[in-house]
Amino acid sequence: MKRICLIMAALLVGLSGLSAKKTKEVKSDLVGIWQQVRNIEHGDGKVNIVFNPVLKIIEKDGTFSTMFVNSPQSAGTITQRGTFAVQNDSLYSETVKAHFMPEKIDLTLPIKYHFTDKEKDVLILEFDNNSGNVVMREMWIRISDKHIKK
Repeated sequence: MKRICLIMAALLVGLSGLSAKKTKEVKSDLVGIWQQVRNIEHGDGKVNIVFNPVLKIIEKDGTFSTMFVNSPQSAGTITQRGTFAVQNDSLYSETVKAHFMPEKIDLTLPIKYHFTDKEKDVLILEFDNNSGNVVMREMWIRISDKHIKK
């Protein structure tokens, strides 16, 4: 009888473990916090990088969000949230689950990407913003925590 109770208890524990929701961790160089930047070219051939007040957070759990950081006097604004899926080493897609523009909700956007440096801290995104055949190009720089002592 003890043996049967022990087997039943083991089965119960095993079955409850199977029913528990498990999140699959995304392993991608895209995961991190990114700040949007743009190049400003001067007539003398010099190029300056300007940091835009836009952040993109790509999480290990397959979610992302984009936000504006308005100014030191006001709070930032989350502009969209959703999920992402990596197809290969140069293409991923974002599916918008919440957006400040309701017509963007449930939109799935394929995005081409590549890194411009070996550390993978500069990211170029290219996508059609669904306004015709206009390809948008964005540059993002990873916000690093390398200076934090762990």
